[in-house]
Amino acid sequence: ATIRQRGASLVLMGWRGASSTSDVFGRLIDHIVGHSAVPLAVVRAGAQDYDRVLLPISADHLLPGGAGGLTLAAALATRLQRSTPRPTTVLRTGRLGSELPEAIATLSDRVHHDPRRTHQAVAAFAGPTDLIIAPVAPTVSGLRAATTHLAWAAPDATLLVAIDVGPVDEGSLVPAVAGAGRPT
Repeated sequence: ATIRQRGASLVLMGWRGASSTSDVFGRLIDHIVGHSAVPLAVVRAGAQDYDRVLLPISADHLLPGGAGGLTLAAALATRLQRSTPRPTTVLRTGRLGSELPEAIATLSDRVHHDPRRTHQAVAAFAGPTDLIIAPVAPTVSGLRAATTHLAWAAPDATLLVAIDVGPVDEGSLVPAVAGAGRPT
């Protein structure tokens, strides 16, 4: 109700970084993710201040269903990179194929490629002073991959999960959030 009353265009929530077999972010945040009609940014603060923005992108993000989360992640990365001394790093994971959208390609002077799964590439590449901006499509596998798997892969880094959900009908994400809480 508050989101509608205030006319919010983005909801920013803090997360301790723990998940369970029944919840992705925790009961309250999962409820908001499942019912929000506006984009969300869920942040787990790292052990240290960040000095580099890291944007991991898989082939799935380049599919039409992943465009919303990727666009939101790119916009957040653009804003947040201004406060860092090091350039943004785009980490492309998985198989190569599709071209990167211009909004992503212009974020970094160099795109790093790692053929492994996203969480494995992030584990090998990310450090404790990175801000990992994880784009996510509102699907069971997208939510789990961008949350629990990346939280485990980079336990000391700051993690921002960018979820572009809107506009959707009010109950459409509830099954995805509930399903993402189940182990894969």
